[in-house]
Amino acid sequence: MRCRRMCEKKPSGRINVDTKIVEQYKEGGESREVLEMALLECLAKHGVDRSSYKRIKADFVQKCKLIRERLESRQSEVHGRWMTAEAMKKSGLWSAQTIKQMISYCRKFPESLIRTWKYDDRVEEYFIIVEDKRMHMKAESLRDLQETDLGETWLSASCPPSPDYK
Repeated sequence: MRCRRMCEKKPSGRINVDTKIVEQYKEGGESREVLEMALLECLAKHGVDRSSYKRIKADFVQKCKLIRERLESRQSEVHGRWMTAEAMKKSGLWSAQTIKQMISYCRKFPESLIRTWKYDDRVEEYFIIVEDKRMHMKAESLRDLQETDLGETWLSASCPPSPDYK
């Protein structure tokens, strides 16, 4: 069974998989490679017999849905700025109690959230999060996905990759 055959449109117009999976296959590159690894994982799980074709197909579609969900929900972006305690007070955005809480949180992670002020080494600056966004970035998600269980497919698959795999 080949990924190409799973994703191609038949002469009757029927498609074995979701149209989004077909688009992902047509993109080529890493997107196609992830689909091929998912198919290999299904073949390793169910075997290569013709009798297990329907189970392989169903498992492949399910894996592809999980992949798509992971791809669409991964990346987050944090916007912040470096501020001294005095600058936080002057901004008027936070109460004195909130500023104390932010500074105490930053002290839990001093390597990444505290640095010395470039004008005076005795003054500390704290990284204060101003905005926290979730972004949908496909390329980063693919890298994350390859580091999960699908990245180990070549090692766990009982059958070698197809000769036309590139």
